[in-house]
Amino acid sequence: MYLDEYPYFVTFRTRVDLRLFEDEEYAELLAKIMFNAGRLKQYDILAYQIMPTHVHLLVFHNNNSTAPTERRVPGIYKPNPTRDSAPAVGNENYTISQFMYTVKSYFAKVLRVKYGIPYSIL
Repeated sequence: MYLDEYPYFVTFRTRVDLRLFEDEEYAELLAKIMFNAGRLKQYDILAYQIMPTHVHLLVFHNNNSTAPTERRVPGIYKPNPTRDSAPAVGNENYTISQFMYTVKSYFAKVLRVKYGIPYSIL
């Protein structure tokens, strides 16, 4: 059940409590991907906290095509979702599950391609 009139509080962690986000480069990459996915999937990031082994998000579904996240964050990372994911843009009403899938799958893809990390860590 999805209740888009309320914000969602989401927590996710790394596999086996890997302290991945102690490295600022990975934390900044994840933040850019979260804000860009929010813009693409029409979710506003109200607040977030990236801890060494997990992430907290407070997000709100926004049906406007120009979400505030686009105006707040310069240099937004441009994701290229996998063929298996939902379309990156469009007028579809995306669920919180689709938003989180986009964030986590694209972050894992960038880690594999750019940093050579061969396994899923989220």
